[in-house]
Amino acid sequence: MYKWVSKQPYRHHKKWRVWYRGIDGQKCHETFGTEAEARVFVEKANTRLLVGRGHSIGDLVTTYLESRRQMLRPSSQKTLGFRLQAISKGRDAVPVEAFPWVRAWSENVGKQSTDSQVGILAAIKGFVAWCRVGGLLKRDPLAEVEAKGRKKRGKKQLHIDEARRFIDMALKLPDDPIALACAAMVYTGLRPGEIMGLQVRDLDADGTVLWVERSKTDAGKRTVEVAEVFQPFLQSLAKGRQSGQYLFDFKPERSRACQDERKQRVDALLRKTRSLCKEAGLPVVCSHSMRGLHSTLAAGFGATGHDVAKALGHTSFNVTKRHYVNGEVLANANLRGNLQILQGGQKAVTSLQKPVTAQEKAA
Repeated sequence: MYKWVSKQPYRHHKKWRVWYRGIDGQKCHETFGTEAEARVFVEKANTRLLVGRGHSIGDLVTTYLESRRQMLRPSSQKTLGFRLQAISKGRDAVPVEAFPWVRAWSENVGKQSTDSQVGILAAIKGFVAWCRVGGLLKRDPLAEVEAKGRKKRGKKQLHIDEARRFIDMALKLPDDPIALACAAMVYTGLRPGEIMGLQVRDLDADGTVLWVERSKTDAGKRTVEVAEVFQPFLQSLAKGRQSGQYLFDFKPERSRACQDERKQRVDALLRKTRSLCKEAGLPVVCSHSMRGLHSTLAAGFGATGHDVAKALGHTSFNVTKRHYVNGEVLANANLRGNLQILQGGQKAVTSLQKPVTAQEKAA
């Protein structure tokens, strides 16, 4: 594909030369042994391979992102930009009409993880659909491209005893608000951004309830009960502080002062989660996995799917089951329920928010 091709070849020593400008904007030339060969090249290029001015894919991506500004949260818009740039990398000046989609996918995206491929492909499909509506593309150039492998479902979770050790390690640091935020994730199942976005005023009813008002979805706006054993820690954390201050506050590292504040706070939670896992001698997991751990324990100890989904801020248990609840735990919970019915017994529902005491263990 070319932006410009000279109409006439000219003699260069004993050969013939044709100048052209590629779709990347660089001026180059081709040399042929005979004038006839040179003229065939000129005719073919000008009739079938000439792109003209075209529409730079880099400029179109910028316009597309701007059109989505009102629909997406800033963080989601940034993620969409990263995903689109993953395939256009190094080719921003190429017109979208002549963009080598399949080759760019193979070179820039095809070697990434399956999860990354799935996310990037979804972003590109949306961009291509937008280009087609605008008449810039006549077909889907990636119609035959698929992400390789199988997308992972959920994140690695701690086991029950490991979760108890994790909480014990976190509660040994009552003066560390980020350590308490890590424990709060297990107790409440809130998202990392929801936890770190809580303000002092969101701790209500004498420390028994948390109001979640800053969530990524409308369904995420909810109230969550605080475990009785955890209430004193939150009450102490909020005591004497102004209502608009962050409940789990911290001083950012100097090297990270330039980061977006929300990302700064969420990253601090992630680092503390990993640090506590290492100190307790546990498998190192991410902060978001604590959300899955909470739902797994709740489902395993008898909570209904509707209740678990509602606690996590989901509109349906299908999402919760697919991405958060451990499938084996859920299957065992259903099996225990069936056996209880067959045996004529009554299933005892253990609350996730009330840890087993020493007396209960002895009994």
